[in-house]
Amino acid sequence: MTDNFIPEKNSTPQKMSLEEWKAMKDQERSDLYKLLDQATRDLTETPGCLERYLNTQARMNRYTVTNALLLSAQLPEATQLKTFSEWEKEGAKIKKGAKSISILEPSEYKKSDGSTALVYNVKKVFDVSQTTKEDNAGTFNPPEMKKLIAAMLDTCPVSIDLATEIPVQNTAAYFDKNQNTLYVQKEGGDAEYICQCVARELGQVQASLKDDSYERNASFADAVLTGYLVCRRYGAPTSAMDINRAASKFKGMTPKEIRDELSKVRSYTNDINKRLYDQLYPQRKSHSRDTAR
Repeated sequence: MTDNFIPEKNSTPQKMSLEEWKAMKDQERSDLYKLLDQATRDLTETPGCLERYLNTQARMNRYTVTNALLLSAQLPEATQLKTFSEWEKEGAKIKKGAKSISILEPSEYKKSDGSTALVYNVKKVFDVSQTTKEDNAGTFNPPEMKKLIAAMLDTCPVSIDLATEIPVQNTAAYFDKNQNTLYVQKEGGDAEYICQCVARELGQVQASLKDDSYERNASFADAVLTGYLVCRRYGAPTSAMDINRAASKFKGMTPKEIRDELSKVRSYTNDINKRLYDQLYPQRKSHSRDTAR
C-alpha cells in the first residue's frame, strides 16, 4: 500500500472559482429558459398541456405565468413551495430522492453606471408533498354553486339584467358592450352551466374594461381562459369551456408572445378573483392580496 493513498470519500472537494460559479449559474438559467420555452410551445403542440398549465395557474394563483408554466412542467400538482432552508426552519425534512423544482426569481442589481437593473435567477424549491410536513396551505371550501353565481353578479362592475331571454342563443349569459350590461338567464337552466357562462362573460367584461380597442370576437379566447381559471379556483366545473378552441389564438406566436397573452388573462382573472374572494370570504381578505412570485 502506498503511503500517499487518500480515500476519495475523505478528500476535500476543489473550490469553484468565481468564473466557474458564474458559468454554472448562467448555464442553469439558460437550461431553465429552454424548459420554459418548451413548456410554452407544448400548450399548443401537446394535448393536455394547456389544461395542465391552467389547473396549475388556478391553484397557484400568486405565481406568475412564467413560474406556473415551469411548475406545470416539473410538478403540476404542487400546492406549497419553499426552499430547503425554509422547510428546515419549520422542522420539515425533504424526503429521500425528492428532486428540487426550479423557478425564476427577480433580483435587482447595480450596473457599472450606478443604475439598477433586473435579473432573473434560478431558485430551487420543494413542494410540501416532498417533505415530511402535512399540507396545511390554507385551502378553502368551495362555495355552493348558487352562492358563487350570486357573488359573481354582486361584484360585477357593469349592469346586470336578469332576463327571461338572452340576446343570443345557446348561452345562459351574454355581455353587451354597447349596453354595458351583462344579461343572465333568470329562470330554469342548470346552475353549473350558468356559472360557467357567467364566468366566461366576466372575462369579456374585464377585457372591455382593460382594452380601449375591445372587440367581443377578438376577446373570445381571453374570456374562455379567464372563465376557466375562475371556475377552477372556486371548484366549479369547466366542461362548457372550449379551451382547445381558445388555444388556437396562440398558433404562430412565439413563446414570449404566448406568455404575454397569458399574463393578460391572468391579470383579468386576478381582478375578478379579488372581488369574488373578498365577497365570499370576508374574514380572509388579506390572503387575496398576496404578491406574485
